[in-house]
This record gives sequence, C-alpha cells and structure tokens, in this order.
Amino acid sequence: MVADGIKSKVLSGLKWNSISVFATRSTDFLVKLILARLLLPDAYGVVGMAMLIIGFLNIVSDMGLFNALVQKKEDELTDVRYCSSFWFLLVLALVFICCFFLFISPLCASFYNEPRLIPILNALSFYFFFNILSIVPRVILTRKLDFKNLVRITYFGTALSSVMAVVLALLGFGVWSLVVKSLVGSGIIFFSYWVKVGWRPKFIFKGRVLTQLAGYSTYTQINGILFYFRNNLDYLIIGKLVSAHLLGVYTLAFTLSESLRSQLYSIFNKVFFPIYSKIQDDKDQIKYYYLKVMRLTAAVTFPVSVIFIGLAENIVLVLFGPNWIEAAEPLRILAVASMIFAISGTPAEVLKSIGKPSVSFYLNLINTFLVALPLIYFGQIYFGLTGVASAVCVHYTISRLTFHYYMKKYIYITDRDVFLALRKPIIAAAAMLSIIYCTAFIQVSLLSNLLLAGFTGSLAYSLFFIGDLKKGLKLIKKGRVSNFFKLLSLHFKKPSFVYYFRKTVFKMFPPNGKAYKYAELQGNKDALLTDFWNGQVVKVKPAPFCLIMMKGKPVTQDEFEKAEEFIALKLQQALTYPKGPVYTAFDFVRLRKLEEYGLDFGLIDQAEEILKSVSLPVTTAHGDLHMGNLICVGHEIKIIDWSMFTNKGTFITDFIHFYNYDSAVKHRESWTISILKDQYYLNVLVQKFETTPNHLRLAYCINRISGETLQKQNFNQLSTKQIIKYNYVLNQIINEFREAVVQRCDSVIQ
Repeated sequence: MVADGIKSKVLSGLKWNSISVFATRSTDFLVKLILARLLLPDAYGVVGMAMLIIGFLNIVSDMGLFNALVQKKEDELTDVRYCSSFWFLLVLALVFICCFFLFISPLCASFYNEPRLIPILNALSFYFFFNILSIVPRVILTRKLDFKNLVRITYFGTALSSVMAVVLALLGFGVWSLVVKSLVGSGIIFFSYWVKVGWRPKFIFKGRVLTQLAGYSTYTQINGILFYFRNNLDYLIIGKLVSAHLLGVYTLAFTLSESLRSQLYSIFNKVFFPIYSKIQDDKDQIKYYYLKVMRLTAAVTFPVSVIFIGLAENIVLVLFGPNWIEAAEPLRILAVASMIFAISGTPAEVLKSIGKPSVSFYLNLINTFLVALPLIYFGQIYFGLTGVASAVCVHYTISRLTFHYYMKKYIYITDRDVFLALRKPIIAAAAMLSIIYCTAFIQVSLLSNLLLAGFTGSLAYSLFFIGDLKKGLKLIKKGRVSNFFKLLSLHFKKPSFVYYFRKTVFKMFPPNGKAYKYAELQGNKDALLTDFWNGQVVKVKPAPFCLIMMKGKPVTQDEFEKAEEFIALKLQQALTYPKGPVYTAFDFVRLRKLEEYGLDFGLIDQAEEILKSVSLPVTTAHGDLHMGNLICVGHEIKIIDWSMFTNKGTFITDFIHFYNYDSAVKHRESWTISILKDQYYLNVLVQKFETTPNHLRLAYCINRISGETLQKQNFNQLSTKQIIKYNYVLNQIINEFREAVVQRCDSVIQ
C-alpha cells in the first residue's frame, strides 16, 4: 500500500515537473537561440558571462536550507524551523543586495574585463532577493509533494517573463532581454508562492534550530556550489583566458548539447529528492527508481546526442550560419560528455536523501580541484575549445565512476544492474550513429542531409523501443479516452462532488448519492438544534441535485495542533454531559440485517451485549470527524459533512475517529487496521472513564459501521471488501473479550 502511494506520487511528480521543466527550459532555450541569431559570438559571450552569474545566484540563494528543510522529518519544531529560516534568509538577502552594488558587480566585471556586466549584475541582485525569499513556501509545497501547484506557479511566471524577453530580444535589447526575463519571472513566482501557500512567518527566531540544520545544509550548500563551479569551470576559464568571442562559441555548443539532459535532470531532481527522502529506509525502492531514472534518461538523451555527434557541422551551418562554425567540434565532443553524464542516474539526490550529503560533497570537492580544474585549464592552454570540451568529457567520466562506487556501497547497485538498464539504449545509439554516417555519402544539400540523416537515424533508434512506444501510446490513448468516461462516470460512482464558485460551495449528488444527500441534510438540521455543536455547524441549503454552503479555508495538516486544541476543548465540554449506556445510540435491529449480506452471524448480538456495560457522555456525535471535515471561517473552526450524525451518540467516538483517521492516513491503511493498534489516545480516554481500550474500540467500530451503512440507500450498495473489513475488525475485538472470559474462568477454577 505504501509502495503504491509512493508510485502514485512519483508518477504525479514526473508528470507535473515534466510539464514545468519542458515549458520553462524550452522557453529559455528559445530565447538563447533567438539571441544567437541576432548577436555575433562576441555579444553572445557576454550573455554567457551573465548566465554564469545567474546560475551561481540560483545556487547561493538556496543557502542549502531548501534541501535541509525538505529532508527534515515533520515534528513539533517544523514551524519554528520555517520561521527561523525565513528571518535569517530575509536579512541575508538584504545584505547581499548591498554587497552587489558596493563591490560584487565591479569585481566580477573586473575579473572578466567586461564593464557591461556592472549594471546587469546590479539588476540581477533583485532576482537573488526574490529567489531567496521564495525558499520557505517552496519547501512547504515540496514537502506536501504538491507538484501541481509548484508547476502552475512556475509556468505562470515563466510564460509572462518569456514573452517579454523574446519581444525585447527581437527589438534589439540583447543581453537585457535575459535580465528582464529573470527579474520578472522570479518576481511573479515569488508573489505567487506566498499567495498560494497561505503560511505566514511568526516573530520566532531560534538560532539553535538553524545550527541543527547547518549540519545538513552546510554540506549540501557547499556541495551545490562545488558542483556548479565544476560544471562551469569551462565557462570561467574560457572567459578569463581568451575572449568573449570564444566564450560565445563555446556557450552555444554547450547549450545545444546539454539542454535536454539538464531538463531531464531538473525534473528527476525535483521529483526524486523528496521521494527518496520519504523512502530513505527502503533501499530496494530507492534502487528500483534509481535504475528506472538511469534507463529513461539514457533512452531520451542518447538519440539527441547522437544527432549532434554525427551532424554537428550541418546543424551549426543551417541554424546559425558560418559565423558559428567554430562551435561544431566542441558540440560533437560535448554531446559525448552529455551521454556519459546521462547514464549515471541521480546519485547525488540519493546520497542527500539517505543523509549522506558529505559523501557527495567530498566527491565533488576532489573531482573539481584535482580533476576538472587542471584538465580544463591545460586543455584550453594547449588545445583551445576542443581541449576544454575533451576535458569536460574526461572529468564527467571520472565523476560518474566514483558516484557509481558509492551507489554500489549504499543502495547495493551492481555492474550487472547498470548493464541491463543501459543495454538497449547503447545498442540503439550505435545503430543510429552508423546510419547517420552512411547518409553522409549521399550528395545532397546541407539541409536535405540534415533532415534525411536525422529522420532515418531516429527511425532506426525508435525501432529498438517499439515495445515501449506501443505501451506509451496505449497509455496515452487510454488516458485520453478514459478521462472522458471517468469524468462522466464519476457522477455515477462517487456519492458527491464539490464545486466552488466565489465564496459558495456546491456539493453535487448524482442519482446513487440520494441517500447520502438526505443523510447529510437531515444530519445538518439536527446538529444545528443541539447545544453541544452550537456555532460550529456550517449550515447547508438544499437545491436540486446539490447542497449549498459557504466556503471556508481547509484546516491543513500543518495546522494539526490548532485542530487538536479544538478537539481537546470539545472533549472537556463532553465530560460535563451526563453519561448513558452507549449501546442505545445504535440501531442494532438494522445492523443485524448485515448478516444477510455476509457479516458473520452473531457478531452484532455479541457487540450489543458487551456494550451494555459501557457508559459514556451522551452528547450527540458527528460520526465522521477528521481533518478533512474541519474548515476555518474567519478565525473559527467549523465542521462540515453531517451525513453520519446521530442524536444519541457520544463525542467520545468522534474523538477516537479524529486520531484514528489521522493515524490511518499517515500509515496508508484502513481505519479497521489502525484501531486495533495500541493507540495513546485510547489510554487517555480509559483514564477518564471506567472502561477498557477494547470496549472503546468496539463502541467506535459499531459507530463507524452504523454511519457508513446509513449513507447507502440499501445494503446492496455495500462492497464485499467493506463486509470483509467489518468481519475482520469485529472478530479481532470480540475474540479478545472471549479470551479474557476464558482466562477469568481458568483463574476461578484454579
């Protein structure tokens, strides 16, 4: 059940992050290509310098706190960590803006000997400000695995800023189009995050909490900086040692070769770090997803890289013209480097999620200063751009091999696992490259050769994945067709649907939800007349096919403490009510009819007899009180969905359900399983009433069964699965009573 839940989160995360990354990165790629067409390599080199600083800002603005906060398990200090991190980041952002204007921008311009960078970097300091103050709300959404809203926010900011960037580029604003894109995009995303997440920082600052995070975040932050530094050493050295012209040429080659792979890694890193963190103790699941990512990345990246390897000159000449021909050879070599990087999966995310960020840190440290730096430096000195590209290829290889060693150590990956995962993509890529080289002998124009070779090579590659393609197309077709029928059938399968219009909620009921609607409407009317629930009932109004009520703000899992305070106050209120026999709250005559539909004979009779000895406060009962049925209207908590309300019931069963439901959701199990466990809240109630945990369990189960069956028009609508659950939980509890009786008899005889 847990594995299925994780799988659904993975699929949801992959879907939404794929939409986000391909939308945002495709726009970035388009902007870069437009600039390449409009600018000469010298001017494009300035864009490369600016992009280097922008990328570094993305790393620095994180401060390592994003990964540390996501990785930290939920506890009572979660909100304190969020507040302390926010105030720290706010001060840090303001300090950095001042530093940019005072000395960072002039120093960077001096380093590159490029005075045009000063106003650009000063402007980008505000991009840094927006990014850094978006960290905490982004953490909250990421921890919830709410990829859908993360994608929507990112896409909205990217779409609007990209339109502005493209227009400015076409109007001749050059590098400033990229600056405007970054500023507008980050500003929109910043405001959207804060509006969506609903969380606001309290005036709390605990330095001790940040110190605890530092043990994790220090490694991840420095590791991120090292990783970025290593991956951009080539830009840094070329820009410093040679000229903006050659940096522009190299930037184009790197952009073309790395765009797809970086998009894929952006998707997988966003999705799998929180997923790996949730399953950090299950090495088999981590290994399974790691190999899946490895195979998928290789399968998607290889054909694009092969096209660049075989057709580099044609691509550069056709798309960018002869001014950029120097980019062809570096493009070919960097495409090989991209393939090498693609076959490694997501090892850094695995190490971070299992609490080993230091391993990734030291690997990057060694690879950066002992491998990448000397290789790229001497490659540029002796062999120019080709030497730099070759150095990148070598240090990617060494980096991937060292990470593979630690994947073998920590999640037990074997060489055979890697070979089986990559066998098909490698063979397919070799066949594709052979066909592309064969087409070179056909005497046609550059454009014709590019189209012919690309098409035939891609066709050959796809033939190796024909089974995967058929499965994918089947799923897509099934999804499109079935989605229509799903939407249509939802009204005939589920008892109700909720639609929002401004400040009003419409709860719709299909034909099979008639009993549910009647039960909720009647329960709502009855609850409004009670003293116990006075002022806490959201009144509903009947309408054709629906119930109408006012809209409130859901009480989220992050506000669980607030909900607990509400439940504790209701319990104190319940203790002031007179006690009565709990069995009188239930219609046992009606419940006995369940025996005609598969419930074990005699269970209801035994339950009734046992509950005659239990007395609890008679308060009336909501019947289905849990976090999902609590909403905030203003500053008050109110309750919705009274379809299981009972006038003779007791709040004690509501109290049990509130905590049992929460436990069942957290452990992804049925309430019938969760209630059988040794739960602390039952012990709290035992101390207040002269009863036992099993008596309370039985009262709760009969209350749940009574409420669930009340929502059905007749018992025919009960599924076999429900009856099996009822049999299981009642037999487990009643058998314990039988064993207790036997033990007492034995002790009397002795």
